[in-house]
Amino acid sequence: MRKIIIVLMVILNSCIKQSERNPVPQAIVEGYVSPGKGVSIKITQEITAGAIDTLIPLNDLKVKIDKNRVPYTLSYMGKGIYANPDMVISEGDTCRLYFGYNGVEVTGYTIVPTRPTGFTCSSQTVKYKAWGNSVSPELLEFTWDNREMEYHTVIIKNVETGNRQVLIANHTKKDHNIFTAPSLEHKASIPTYENFFWLGKHEVILYKILPEYAILFNEPDNSSQNLVSAPTNIKHGHGIFTGVSTSDTLQLTVSYF
Repeated sequence: MRKIIIVLMVILNSCIKQSERNPVPQAIVEGYVSPGKGVSIKITQEITAGAIDTLIPLNDLKVKIDKNRVPYTLSYMGKGIYANPDMVISEGDTCRLYFGYNGVEVTGYTIVPTRPTGFTCSSQTVKYKAWGNSVSPELLEFTWDNREMEYHTVIIKNVETGNRQVLIANHTKKDHNIFTAPSLEHKASIPTYENFFWLGKHEVILYKILPEYAILFNEPDNSSQNLVSAPTNIKHGHGIFTGVSTSDTLQLTVSYF
């Protein structure tokens, strides 16, 4: 009898180790719903090959979103994207995403926040000396209304088309959007000297985000590739499904003196 128990324990331990090596794949969701826009959700799955993790699109899923308890079907558009351009989102909408995968229902829930108001930027220009350490202003300051103490973040994007010019005096060493850390305050700022990469036109947008997105923002690596290990609000899956609202867009020009 003792030998039988030992054999069963060895088999069980082997099964557990095999399960740990080859866990049941879970869907990875990346979806943001915003007022005035249609819906587009990316759904992938992580495949581990040796030391390399790869995200592959999941197709042929039956994906739906209940908006204010009314169901809408999302169509597969390719490359893991499911969309319904006719499903327009409004402030305050409740959205429940759901689809079946590997025998379970994957779900996510969010409420679309109201649009930010009162957004201002302290300058419409940033000017550098072509050679040297001089820049004006040295700090960009942003303010907005936030009586309810909700999370906000400012994102600055270069929107030049064609042959963009790299800022000679740049100290970022890489092309990237500039953003402030999510904050419950009504203001934020960024130093200009060390942040800009491109000359030309930039858009400055204030995003009102929900706590789950703020947590993801604060992760060391918050890229799409890392959604499998980041905090999630997806049940029976990974990733994020969240409401986001944006302010009116402000314009900023980066140039030389």
